Amino acid sequence: MKQNPFKYGQVVTGKDYCKRGLLEDELISLIKRGQNTVLQGERRAGKTSLIHQTVSRPTSQRLLYCDFLGIKTGEDLIQRIVQGIETIEQQESLIKKVVRFIPNLTVSVSIDPVTGTPSLSPSLARNTYRPESLTGIIDFISHLHQQSPLVVAFDEFQDCLNLKDAWATLAIMRSRIQFEDKICFLFAGSIRNYMWKIFQDPDSPFFKSALTLDVDASSLDNFSGFITRQFRKGKRKLEKGLFDRIADVCFRNPGDIQQLCAALWDTTQEGDLITEKGFSQALVHVFHNELRGYETILSDLSPQQSVVLKTLARLGGVSPLAGEFVQASGIAHTSSIKAALTRLVAKRLLFLVGKEYRFVNPFFRLWLLHKRY
Repeated sequence: MKQNPFKYGQVVTGKDYCKRGLLEDELISLIKRGQNTVLQGERRAGKTSLIHQTVSRPTSQRLLYCDFLGIKTGEDLIQRIVQGIETIEQQESLIKKVVRFIPNLTVSVSIDPVTGTPSLSPSLARNTYRPESLTGIIDFISHLHQQSPLVVAFDEFQDCLNLKDAWATLAIMRSRIQFEDKICFLFAGSIRNYMWKIFQDPDSPFFKSALTLDVDASSLDNFSGFITRQFRKGKRKLEKGLFDRIADVCFRNPGDIQQLCAALWDTTQEGDLITEKGFSQALVHVFHNELRGYETILSDLSPQQSVVLKTLARLGGVSPLAGEFVQASGIAHTSSIKAALTRLVAKRLLFLVGKEYRFVNPFFRLWLLHKRY
């Protein structure tokens, strides 16, 4: 039996990666000339895979990748960068050099339970973060680049706004990065309004400090062919027009499309022509796998937030303050609806595209419709 070829929720490269042609070429060109770049796209749009795939092509540079998702403190920020450094350089001498560059960084030794070999783990104690720690780590990145050229990628960069002294921290980062004109820094983010605040707000230290590159559905012109070829590996075929149906319910998001196609693969057999019926069965399969998460989300909402979310699922999010929406929700005051929408965005259940509120997880919306809430 052929293995399911659809990968989602992880970095994909090689044969599992759908090439993005002009977008890749443009990014490679920016990297080669050292242009700092903002990669902006919704969650699961393929930004991280694009970064890894592009830098792995012959740019003669290594990738220092740092994921800032969920950081809350300055210590978290430093730790994530150090973890990225560990990934590219697993050497005792390197770790010792890091310690010299960063105040209050210590190194502990542990034994790998699988291999039995010693492992070095740097850590920055809580409540010991100082500005010198951040300048030290950026100076160390510069030191690494001088030894062997680097591309530095800060993923989910918008989560720097979670830090208590966010603007001060960003100011320190910007003050050091602006002098590293030989290193290309990539700043990837999935919350558009937060990324706008960092790179387009005149009060931000990073105001207009990097070129913006959109990672969206327009760079996936050959995605339909890629999906078709993946299904062909298991002697399966999509009914005419079904790919467009899949793409539409997923708002053409690559990660969501791959998840739904993975479910289609799991619920069909070799030689099947996948029809609308198979599409419905695959959705039920996704709902079953994610049910506990959906129920947890609903239990964490206020009554008004729950009503607004369910009404959005039924009516869409283009005009959530219009009369039809107000009437359907049963919430008398538009100010209450607006407050609920603000909280749902803050909880990362919804996001804004232009004037439209969309579900971060499109399958959650479809589940709400399936349950007829």
